[in-house]
Formats: sequence, structure tokens, C-alpha cells
Amino acid sequence: LRMMYLLRPWLWATLIVFAISGVSALNQNLSFSHFPLAIYNNQQEILKNSEAQEALKMNIEPSWVSIMKAAPKSLFAGLFQPVIGQGKWFLAIHWVENLLILIMVVFSLVRSQDIPKIHTPGTLMIFFILLMATTFPLASPNFGTLMRYKAIYLPCLFYLSALVPIRYWLHLKQSKT
Repeated sequence: LRMMYLLRPWLWATLIVFAISGVSALNQNLSFSHFPLAIYNNQQEILKNSEAQEALKMNIEPSWVSIMKAAPKSLFAGLFQPVIGQGKWFLAIHWVENLLILIMVVFSLVRSQDIPKIHTPGTLMIFFILLMATTFPLASPNFGTLMRYKAIYLPCLFYLSALVPIRYWLHLKQSKT
């Protein structure tokens, strides 16, 4: 049993490698060697069809190095953009949504001692959110499209970012009674 516990990270890593290899074989655009070009082509096509104020500006080239350099900006965009004032006025509901998530994430980081131990499902959710929030803004920098894609991982993001504030609020409520 102890041996299985020690092998568990290696089993997950092996599973992830096989999953990436399997997905890579499904479509040419998902092929590891072709993926940066597919991201670049998709981004250029969307930028060409978007108004300037409705899209993120990330100057990438069709290479892994360029994508890795743009990844932090893309991750921030995938988690918290559009921010107040970005895009057109009809994105205002998304401005509020992203501001709320940003506040909860910052609160959780400040109160990091209250973060509960995260088990495998939570770890998988974090990996899923980071992967999607980094990839979608690179491939599809238009705010409207990004917000539609964000709906895929938003429930997980909201759940994880609300854990600490809710626990804190419950602790305050319990200490008052």
C-alpha cells in the first residue's frame, strides 16, 4: 500500500503523458509539433475579424518559446479579463464577474493559512483551469469568444476561488454565536 502511495505521482504523470499523446494523434492541429502553428493561425484569424478594443493583444509567433513567453499574460487574461473598461459596455457583467473572482483569489492568497488541503479532484480542477485559462486567450483573443470559452472552466474556478472566503465567513459567523 505504501508503495502505491509513493508511485501515485508517477502514475498520474504517466497517465497525463499518454493522454497528451492520444489527443495529439486525434487531429493534426493538436499534434505537439503543429500546435503552436495552429494557435498562431487561429489567433491571427480572430484578430483580423475583431475590432481593436474587443481583443487582447498578444504578439506570438508559431513557436513553443513564443507561446511560453506569452503564457503568464494569457493565464491572467483567461482568469481575470476583461477588466473594467476593456471592450464594449455590454461586457460590464463580465467586468463584475472577473472583479469578484480576482477579489476572491487575492483574499485566498492573503489568507493562505485557511486554504484547505486539496486532494486529487481539486488538483485536477486546478490543472484543468490553468490549462484552459492559458490556452483559450492565446488561441482566441476576442473578449466575446473568450467569455464563451471561459464558461467551460468558470464553475471550477468560482468553486475553488470561493473556498477560503466562504470558510472565513462561516468561521466569523460561528465565532459570533
